[in-house]
Amino acid sequence: MSEPLAYVASLAQDFRLAVRSLRKSPGFLTVVTLSLGLGIGANSTIFSVIDTLLYRPLPYDHPEQLITISETHRGEEGMEPPPIAESLDWKRQNHVFQDIALTSFDEEAVLAGAGAPEHITVQDVTPNFFGLLGAKPILGRIFFPSEMQDHDQTVVISYSFWKSHFNKNPNVLGKTLKLSGIASTVVGVMPEGFAPFDGGTIVWQPVNPESQRYADRADHWLTPIARLRPSTTLAQAQAEMDAIAHRLEQEYPTSNKGVGKKLVPLRQALYGWAKRALYPLFGAVAFVLLIACGNVANLIQSRSESRRGESAVRLSLGASRARLVQQSLVESLPLGLLGCAFGLLIAFWGIRVFLWIAGADFPNANSMTVNLRVVVFTVGISLLTTLLFGIAPALQASKTDLNNALRDGARGTAPSSRGIMRHFLVVSEVALAMVLLVGTGLMINTMLRLRHVNPGFDTKNLLTMTFQLPEGGKYVERVPGGDMERATPAVTSFYQRLLERVSALPGVESAGSMTGLPTHFM
Repeated sequence: MSEPLAYVASLAQDFRLAVRSLRKSPGFLTVVTLSLGLGIGANSTIFSVIDTLLYRPLPYDHPEQLITISETHRGEEGMEPPPIAESLDWKRQNHVFQDIALTSFDEEAVLAGAGAPEHITVQDVTPNFFGLLGAKPILGRIFFPSEMQDHDQTVVISYSFWKSHFNKNPNVLGKTLKLSGIASTVVGVMPEGFAPFDGGTIVWQPVNPESQRYADRADHWLTPIARLRPSTTLAQAQAEMDAIAHRLEQEYPTSNKGVGKKLVPLRQALYGWAKRALYPLFGAVAFVLLIACGNVANLIQSRSESRRGESAVRLSLGASRARLVQQSLVESLPLGLLGCAFGLLIAFWGIRVFLWIAGADFPNANSMTVNLRVVVFTVGISLLTTLLFGIAPALQASKTDLNNALRDGARGTAPSSRGIMRHFLVVSEVALAMVLLVGTGLMINTMLRLRHVNPGFDTKNLLTMTFQLPEGGKYVERVPGGDMERATPAVTSFYQRLLERVSALPGVESAGSMTGLPTHFM
């Protein structure tokens, strides 16, 4: 038999022996599988989240070309959306963008006309928004700029909305809904899975930046999304936008004095928070896995005590130390494979728990699952784990001495070297556990301190609620040629009656209203 075939045969023999040995120790096998599975599953879950948010391309054509444009003010920190009408100036003056679209991200609207009234998520976008992302409707068409009217409009709906509210009726085009009091006619249905950028949008309604309502450059509620030309870098685009901002400052000194533009890659704009939140979490679950490795290594070390005599005899009969190391490592392989299988099962459910907690409000959320990339990562980390918890017992077994093994076996004691190794593993587990516990304690302490920051007023026994009055009726009306809506005198009367009735409820000392809750309550 050739040397490679003989080596494979020896590996197969060691693996069969390992399987038979583990079948005789179900308790040991259960403890090790659970320990490894929890550590591997936690790491695979967080890897799937990081892969989806930070590594996997965004689900749009050439996502590396997509950037956001924000407005900065000289001497001030932070950024805000620029005026809506300013995007027209950029389109005329720039040479670095293929196109520029505007989006409101996600907003709430009151839906009527498709069953009971309900709150839904809508997105105000310019008609070129879909083409900018490389998306086309599966039914109908995209709306036109002229179809944004004061009391009626056309809309494009998502696949999920088409399925839930129209049962995927192919004759949905032309159906009319009431969105916050505005008659909205369905003209298109987008493909399944298309949900930029927060993932919860189910209806898109048109915005026309050329409308006279935005001519005064006072509306800053839409964010520009631009696509770079293939040969243009972000630095080149930033330099040209700086020049355009300087020209606009000269042209509109009242509104643009000290105003600049900041270009940010779309992925960074969407998921800049993910690096700060997920990498520390990934480090924490890595400590969990290392603790599991130390625990399993200690268990294997204890279990191998009964086989010291066997190892000594094999060495005396001519077996090499490399052969003993190989056998010990191969015996750890079934444990790693079982931990991998259990870890994949935990990751499958862990991903769903994460989506439930996070609300799945981001692109690629539907593709966050145990896919091939997660399987490859899990198998890789399982093999590395097998090496980590198997190498110490394997090396220790290869150092067995026949005379010492027989003498220690007769005394019923273990050699001091094995005691040292066991103490080292225990100390390592305790040290890693302490690091993990200290980090967890610091995080909990930070969250508690944030919850007890003094907001400047007494927050005890306060009950809050939010609601939205519908547009287009007696409370809020659309204003032709002006801003999007205007409150009518009936709003004041409504709030007065509401506060009177709430104040009259048993146990209520006082009641008031405001336009929005402080961040402390959100």
